[in-house]
Amino acid sequence: MHRISLMLIGAVLVVTMGACGASSRKVRGPDGEKARLISCMESADCYTKASEVCPDGYVIREGHGLSPASTGQRMEMLVSCKTDIAASVESTSASTASNRDDTLVCEAASKFIGEFGAYWVTKSGGLPLDEQPAPRDFIVTCQAMAENVQRCMHEKYRHAHEQACEALLGRLDPFSRNRIDALFLQIPAEKKTRAAAPGTNL
Repeated sequence: MHRISLMLIGAVLVVTMGACGASSRKVRGPDGEKARLISCMESADCYTKASEVCPDGYVIREGHGLSPASTGQRMEMLVSCKTDIAASVESTSASTASNRDDTLVCEAASKFIGEFGAYWVTKSGGLPLDEQPAPRDFIVTCQAMAENVQRCMHEKYRHAHEQACEALLGRLDPFSRNRIDALFLQIPAEKKTRAAAPGTNL
């Protein structure tokens, strides 16, 4: 009976050691994405550990399958959990959609460059440039603005929300104001100080 108990204990220890033989740690993949580095003594343990840390499935990163680690005889493989991949795709899609929205608003506003330019010159009191900015330059500047400023750069929206846009554009930060100024206004000539001729008060 005592011998059977020892055998059972030994079997439990073997199973426990096998389960502890694999480890996982969070790392960044080759493209900066979330990944898991699985380390193990036996390949089966690596796959089991990957299933544990990624219960909804995982993908072995290309070129990063089981391979001997740099120390000892342990093996490593790099995996990405499918849930992390899905979250990354959703985040990228949202960012792309946001950029696309900015582009659409600013492209629509660029059809009224002349009108916005005349408005800006009138409100700023500066001297207008001889030529209108290229649509691409206008769009790039527009996309650098906050979303509400982008909308107010659209002629029709500004007319429909005149009071709000007047207040918003009148309180632009210096950096944003200078960017729009560069599209439509001449750079004020610097006042040059004339050197006084010897023996004069000029």
